[in-house]
Amino acid sequence: MTTFTIASIKPNHFKCILIINLVSLLLLSCGTNFFESVDKSDAAADATIQLEKGNASKAEDILLNALGSDYTKLYESASSTSDLDSLKDDLTTEMRQLIDSGDLKEAPNLISILASARAQRHGIDPFEIALKFADSSTSSSQSSDSADSTTSSSPNELTMLFPVLPEASGDNITGLDIALMLLGSLAEEKQVADQYKEALFLTASIALITKSLDTDGDGTITALESITLSDAAAQVLLNQIASAASAAADSGDLTSDGESSLSAQQIQALQSQIDAQDGGTQEEKLRNFIAQNKS
Repeated sequence: MTTFTIASIKPNHFKCILIINLVSLLLLSCGTNFFESVDKSDAAADATIQLEKGNASKAEDILLNALGSDYTKLYESASSTSDLDSLKDDLTTEMRQLIDSGDLKEAPNLISILASARAQRHGIDPFEIALKFADSSTSSSQSSDSADSTTSSSPNELTMLFPVLPEASGDNITGLDIALMLLGSLAEEKQVADQYKEALFLTASIALITKSLDTDGDGTITALESITLSDAAAQVLLNQIASAASAAADSGDLTSDGESSLSAQQIQALQSQIDAQDGGTQEEKLRNFIAQNKS
């Protein structure tokens, strides 16, 4: 039997594989194919249609109506609370009550879609992020094959996401935090699709915070811009990078021989790339990494 590895797949072919499998993964939720759940829940189907039309707020309304008033009250408090961890626990408890009571067995599926709706409302598209990684792989491979590769330069794995990210506003950063909190509230109900989505959202969050340092808006982070990242903020990012790597590792695979998806591999590689930077502390290494262009 022929064995394929990431290295043996040509970049354009891999991009096609990534698109096909990403669609499959992101349509999987809570142990069943998403299209199977459509028959069980008009809310899931209707919300998904609204997301496809770009109507994230309408999708949220549909999902919250299905999840009930108690869940909705908790969810609506997310924008005003400073303790998302406690709210996450409360939402997990409410989800379990919906499942155990038999009122809404498909609650985890609806919550996963709600996380996507919240992210979309703030300009985050997981497909765009994953495809950006695929584009980066294609560009890197072509550059390495070029005689001019020693003089070429491209953004690092965080700054390359800037073009597909929204404005790095406090509202968008908080909105993405809420989407991540919703995925975290799935607890043991979290499935492979949710793990992959979480890895992408975490990476988007890291990149969005990094984008906020780009004060001149040129799409790169200079050494002067990077030093504005405080040690405390750097530690938050380092923790998120570790969480993203863990979620990516747990997200299963996209290739036939069990290799992790290229985007998942690149997310996992962030940590080792930061570790390889100069600097006496991890915070210093992170600053050096985000100010670095690949050459």
